[in-house]
Amino acid sequence: MQEIDLFKALGRSDQIVSIGDDLMLASNLIDKEDEETESLKRKFIGVASRLRNTVLVICSEGRMALRLNLRTYEIGANQMILAEAGLIAELIEMSSDLKIAVMVFSEKSQYFAPMQMEYLIIILKKIRHNPVFSPKSEMVERVRELFQSMFETIRDKDFQFREQAVRGYAMVLTAYGQQWIIEQEKGTGSIVRKETLFDRFMDLVVESRGRERKVEYYASRLCLTPKYVSEAIYMSTKRHATEWIRDYVVLEAQVLLRTPGMSVQAVSEALEFANPSFFCKYFKAVTGITPLEYSRG
Repeated sequence: MQEIDLFKALGRSDQIVSIGDDLMLASNLIDKEDEETESLKRKFIGVASRLRNTVLVICSEGRMALRLNLRTYEIGANQMILAEAGLIAELIEMSSDLKIAVMVFSEKSQYFAPMQMEYLIIILKKIRHNPVFSPKSEMVERVRELFQSMFETIRDKDFQFREQAVRGYAMVLTAYGQQWIIEQEKGTGSIVRKETLFDRFMDLVVESRGRERKVEYYASRLCLTPKYVSEAIYMSTKRHATEWIRDYVVLEAQVLLRTPGMSVQAVSEALEFANPSFFCKYFKAVTGITPLEYSRG
């Protein structure tokens, strides 16, 4: 399975710090138009990859658009997005004036205490269907200051107690996240919301990893009729349920096809197609190119 390891992919050493192998911060990652920035854009834009790590992006200026498991999101100044490990991410667009800070961490990060990680999991669950959030300006500024202090602390390798300090910063960051959730649940915003039928449908589509391609299967899992599911999904999204299923199957195929050592036949088998020929026809009908052509870039 092709996964994107952001610890390796974000290679601008002057703007990136890491501690251990499970926490990385990138400060002002995109702040100028140069060869490195263009190289970074080429590396990510239009490329679907499964995230190996959980990623927090804080936008200070400009805007960016990305897809997470087929859903498109945009963030602008003073907004953040939290994408959990395992999602298939695809960067769509970055404005020329974009300025972002990025935190990348693993679910087993030693810098988040077990209780803090439990809180983070709660936060991820609550925003999983709408991961873009806009905290109050005061909180955004505090998070920026916290992020910068954390960045400088990690960069100072002569500081003998930097690991303890980083754990402290992580505790404060988690507390801000908890406070934001509480405010949302009090009705101060509309980010945290109830699951819709479409949310549950897409969760099942993602869970199937492209192996289930019939509406009847998902209707059965939802304890509803195929007709009801099809009509409800179309009413909600103006797209047919079969289109969402098809597009996710192709997305999984694209990730697999870019995985080293995965042949077209291996991908066809992983997605449980009857044979490679049928898989090739299915893939080309959506993308306009063959799986082999896609795998070669």
